[in-house]
Amino acid sequence: MKSYPFAEAILAQTKGGLQIILDYYPEAAQSAEKKNYKFKRRKDEKRASTSLKEVDNGTWLVCDWGEWSKAKNAIQVCQYEDNLPFGEACKKLAKLYNIEFEGTQHTAKPEIKKRARKEKEKPGKYLFKYKPSLTDTELKIIGPLVTNEVAKRFNLKAVEYFSYIKENEVIETYATEEYPIFVFDFGEWQKIYQPKSADKSFRFRYAGGRPKDFLFGLTDAKKAHAALRDQELKKDIDDKTRKADIKLKQVIICSGERDALNMASLGYYVVWKNSESAVLTKEQYKILKGMTDNLCNLPDIDQTGVREAVKLGLKFLDIKTIWLPSYLIKSKDWRGNPRKDVKDFVDLKYNKDNPQLLRAAIRKMVNNAIPMQFWDEVVKTSSDGKYIGTDYKYNIVYAEHFLKHHGFYRIETENSKEEFCFVQIDGNIVKKTTANKIEYFVNSFLGERDMPIALRNMVKKTPYLNEKMLAKLPLIDIDFKDNDAQNQYWFFNNGVLQINAKDITLHKEGMLPKMVWEEKIIDFPEEMSFNSFGEAFQQKQFEIVKDKDGDDDIKILNTDNKFFNFLINISRMHWRKELEECFKNKPEKERLVYFEKHHYDIAGPNLDPDEILEQKQHLINKIYAIGYLLHKYKKSSHAWFVFGMDNKLSDLGESHGGSGKSLLFEQLERILKNQFYIPGRSKKTIESEFLLDGVTKDVDYIYFDDMDPRFPFESFFSEISNKMRVNGKNQTAYTLRYDDSPKMCGTSNFPLSKLDPSTFRRVLITVNSDYYHQNRNNEYKETRSVESDFGMQFFTDFSEKDYLDFYVLMAQCLQFYLSLPGSKDKKNPPMDNVKKRNLISEMGDVFRSWAEIYFSAENNMLDQLISRKIAYINYKENGGGKKSANSFRTSVKAFCEFNGYVLNPNEDHIARTKDGRIIKKYGSEVHECFYIKTKLDPVDPKQFEDPNHPDYEGDSPY
Repeated sequence: MKSYPFAEAILAQTKGGLQIILDYYPEAAQSAEKKNYKFKRRKDEKRASTSLKEVDNGTWLVCDWGEWSKAKNAIQVCQYEDNLPFGEACKKLAKLYNIEFEGTQHTAKPEIKKRARKEKEKPGKYLFKYKPSLTDTELKIIGPLVTNEVAKRFNLKAVEYFSYIKENEVIETYATEEYPIFVFDFGEWQKIYQPKSADKSFRFRYAGGRPKDFLFGLTDAKKAHAALRDQELKKDIDDKTRKADIKLKQVIICSGERDALNMASLGYYVVWKNSESAVLTKEQYKILKGMTDNLCNLPDIDQTGVREAVKLGLKFLDIKTIWLPSYLIKSKDWRGNPRKDVKDFVDLKYNKDNPQLLRAAIRKMVNNAIPMQFWDEVVKTSSDGKYIGTDYKYNIVYAEHFLKHHGFYRIETENSKEEFCFVQIDGNIVKKTTANKIEYFVNSFLGERDMPIALRNMVKKTPYLNEKMLAKLPLIDIDFKDNDAQNQYWFFNNGVLQINAKDITLHKEGMLPKMVWEEKIIDFPEEMSFNSFGEAFQQKQFEIVKDKDGDDDIKILNTDNKFFNFLINISRMHWRKELEECFKNKPEKERLVYFEKHHYDIAGPNLDPDEILEQKQHLINKIYAIGYLLHKYKKSSHAWFVFGMDNKLSDLGESHGGSGKSLLFEQLERILKNQFYIPGRSKKTIESEFLLDGVTKDVDYIYFDDMDPRFPFESFFSEISNKMRVNGKNQTAYTLRYDDSPKMCGTSNFPLSKLDPSTFRRVLITVNSDYYHQNRNNEYKETRSVESDFGMQFFTDFSEKDYLDFYVLMAQCLQFYLSLPGSKDKKNPPMDNVKKRNLISEMGDVFRSWAEIYFSAENNMLDQLISRKIAYINYKENGGGKKSANSFRTSVKAFCEFNGYVLNPNEDHIARTKDGRIIKKYGSEVHECFYIKTKLDPVDPKQFEDPNHPDYEGDSPY
């Protein structure tokens, strides 16, 4: 096979091409992580059928057997999507991804020179050295059909270099073959255009100022209109073909220089503004309408372009909009940006062997231009040409365009009896609406503009606004995915917050292609400005680093965040030592002074370093668990049920609660707006076959509150790490894909029924201290609740600053989680008390009470051989429950682990079976024996001569 070192370098420096592939197909991220995972490469795919495959040499391939006969690597994907030959695709990717090959980094740059300023040269001025004409290479950069004649019409010139005069020196910027420089020269002022600048801010520059509201191309259009009018006036006054009102066939408002020049090269008259967001004034509109009855706007099709086009169309209702095809934006230009404008379309469609194909495609788009005006006007005149009136007719296609660009669509409804519902998209927000509301909107639009009564009457009478006809509105497939592997998006009242491992960025409404249901908007803030709100998320609440021993350490950077202080206090496992035991026999005033100073302190000076470290690790664990739940993206390596439990050791049947677990998980609903709540204590609910009835992919998380000790946790193993089956009442059951199903969490006053390796893999445990507690049976000195501790009811009494602190903390918890992408980075809490609580659960209260007496030094049942059978009989005779002989052995093992004893020590002189058991004879019987070792010294071999039991009366066979 032929080797292409340059292409190999591109693949090698982009992770086998994976980086390139994911830029073209972001939906493929999970396919890269999960073998055989399918994604949709084509919008018309009903079922995802495309996958990724990594071959032996590390190269990634895209497999789409529905359209391709062979898998494609990243370069071939670029060729296909951008219609480029192999060499051009390599050049594009090399520049886009800064590929280094044989010591060269492929980024086009101008040549910069400096010289001393001459005395006559004035600082702040520009000097230009122009070329006689544009070369073929330079013309092709503008467009394949652009000529020097077209360039001359619009004052476009190519420069050898331009100079900028500073106080003490002159900076000369020279064009190169790879980096051409153009200038629109209007004599007193110039617009410098550097199309190959990688930095967008340097692409355009003005010299000599610029006229306000300047309209490029207007002079050219005026000349053409004047020439046409003069031609008409030359006709004889009796010539019946002579027209009084001479107009150009159309004038097209373009979004920029290259778009305009490409359209001009195809025979159209064009104008363009200083920038895409510059306003077309009423005066300019009148001038253009004086030259043509067919004034069109040709915008870019990115979000800004569409938004500005709609705004212009609503300002001047008869301006027609020429829409580029939507498929264009799916491919990328050489900078890696989605293609969005006429030049991009020309690059994709131009065929030098058949340029008529491009002309036909452009002509079709121009002919299909549509205005925001959703009616036709027919002017009525008398036989002598006098105006009588105007008839209005509802234009169905125009009206659909009008409604579409006010956000009205239909959307299919999944798992519902209704086939679809009406929606309105407003920026990033999707609202459910009705046919009546759509009709009201249209009539209100005309009324607010004080349109003619005859027009309004016509619209009120039209049948095309009833529900049956509106059911023909286009269906839209809205992607409500607000997350990916690296990002999570939150939707606030005044913008969209993007959170990833590096940055937390607030975007203005409508600037990101992300959609959210209206009911999921976070209703905050009310008064804060956009900039202030965005800046607040840059204020660090904490910093997590490694200490000198490699353990996680946390620095608290905001001590005034109420919810953060709550997290700190529920992580204070040693609060009784710090706040009570250390003040025994000391004045109460001293204790109160310390408490006030260290009210919300994770590292109080009364604690040992190991105790402080343990508390910090509990806090870090909670931060990580919150971040995990707030990142709605699911990956199989991070598939956990977040289980909130208490740290306090208690008997199995004893329930404490009041430690703040529910507050921790319930408040996530302020961000994850669609919480699915399940009461965990309700046996009827938990055992119902319809437990998950109502769970859809719109549910953000499932919350099991106050789970019973008998909660069947194992029955949810499949839902944690695989698809989720939903069996609904009175409807067909359905299955949610793993990445569409919600994450799960729950709280319990009891430990998990067991914490074996299989369970531990599927849980992320958080542990609450008993800092907040109820004083039952005088166990504590007082009752302390969150409300009494803070002097307010959380959230109900919060100020706007308190709410802001909460959201900022939650965002930074999520950011911390995203900064640890590996499954090995899972932040479990210190597990000592967790394990002990589960050992208590494994033993049970009855066995634990019996074992503490039976397996005691006083009973001579430690550091001795003990018959399992005889011990089990004693347990049953002394009130033992239904525990089987096998579970009895498990309980003995748990008892030993709980107390730090060694069951059946592994020492050379102790004969054991392959499965670790000790077998001895009791008279004529063979018994399994236990040996519970409590001492550090090796076991004396003599202790294995006879089994020990007070009821044993037989002679030892040994």
